[in-house]
Amino acid sequence: MKPTLLLSILISCCFHSFSQNTDLSYKLEKGSDYKLSTTTNITINQEVNGQLMKMDMKLESVLNFFIKDIQNEEYMLEVKYERLEMENTVRDQTMRYNSDSDNEYDLLSKTLSEMTENSFSCSMTKDGKMSYSSGFDDILENILDSLAGISPNEKSQLELQLKKAFGSEAFKKSIETALHIYPDSPVRLNERWWIESTIGADMITGRMEGDYILLEEGDEYYKINGNSWFRTNTDSTFNFFGMAARSDLEVEYATAIKVNKINGWIIQTHTEYSFEGEIMINPNAQLPDGMKIPFRMKATMEIK
Repeated sequence: MKPTLLLSILISCCFHSFSQNTDLSYKLEKGSDYKLSTTTNITINQEVNGQLMKMDMKLESVLNFFIKDIQNEEYMLEVKYERLEMENTVRDQTMRYNSDSDNEYDLLSKTLSEMTENSFSCSMTKDGKMSYSSGFDDILENILDSLAGISPNEKSQLELQLKKAFGSEAFKKSIETALHIYPDSPVRLNERWWIESTIGADMITGRMEGDYILLEEGDEYYKINGNSWFRTNTDSTFNFFGMAARSDLEVEYATAIKVNKINGWIIQTHTEYSFEGEIMINPNAQLPDGMKIPFRMKATMEIK
């Protein structure tokens, strides 16, 4: 074979290889189960009246997604928490709550256990956008109503805490952040795409922009890297220890993701978050001039 002909064939093969488009999307099967095991570690630093307050939090969960139906290129999902664990550490004092606990006097653990016995509904497009999530808030209210020996104030505080972490809106946003990683059209290796979505709840809400790239193709997986950032909505108010407050935080995060080459489901994700700025308490009877509190938070999330 002539050298020039061989060179032409090699160039043609390389061009074909690099120009081949890949359909990155979920290809899930009706009637099948898909799981996500998530571990999130959070460190919060706040400075109040010149004193630094540090809090460490850990949240572990195992979620099962059952594909009830597929309608108009959209997945109808039945979701269930199979395991939940929360851990808070403040001033070297650690409190743990676990859905596997059999302590009937541990109200939070008992509630987490009840949560694992119920499922709720949501829907997701094939690129990972969550269309809706419903049913969980009603489940939570029914669980709290069934707890004996709980005062109205304890119920209110527990409901507020759990809705912030697991409520329908918080679930929709957090799961979309984890699963909405795919472009709306096929891409090539080393090609980038942008994803916009709403993230967070309470003091951390905003419109997020993400820059993703198809970095690697293995025998059984694709590797995707992403870098995202947003600034919180300073006009949005939330309850901060009984006082109306706003936040002005800059948020960045970097993520490395491996996904199943056949069905698109996540194999492994490592994400690092960084939050920095301030919480602004609105003027009130206790603080006529309001207050600004410096706030820093770092978090890592592992999914597998």
